Amino acid sequence: MWARKSLIAVAAVAAIAAIVLLPTARAIYRISQVANQYRLESAVQKEIETDAVHKLSVDEFLDPKFMAKYGLNSKHYLDAQGYFSPTGYDWAKWSLETRTAAILMWKGTSGLSAWRIYRVIRHVDDYYRSNDRSVPVVKVVNASVAQ
Repeated sequence: MWARKSLIAVAAVAAIAAIVLLPTARAIYRISQVANQYRLESAVQKEIETDAVHKLSVDEFLDPKFMAKYGLNSKHYLDAQGYFSPTGYDWAKWSLETRTAAILMWKGTSGLSAWRIYRVIRHVDDYYRSNDRSVPVVKVVNASVAQ
């Protein structure tokens, strides 16, 4: 009798834990998929940039075509001085995919695991929840990664 109640209690705890952790696991899986695709596309872009035969235009060099896939076309996020500088207002509108690509764009494609990217996204979300949204996202991301 005692063993049966213990088994039911363990099963209930496991089911509750799975329900609670499922959204986090799903987000980390999506981040992993996006990060892998972004890393591949970034590597291909670097190969194209160094190709002696196929020269890129200045626009293609500064604003690679694959970045539009992530919604990171630099022309959409220019500040008053004309620099690419999305803010917390932009961050709030971005999908998980765009946020992942932006973090990899600013911090490089190596060294950040899916879990670390997830934590950076959470840190940035937490920062903008209680602070000024006009602060450039790159500043908040850099501070979060440095922690």
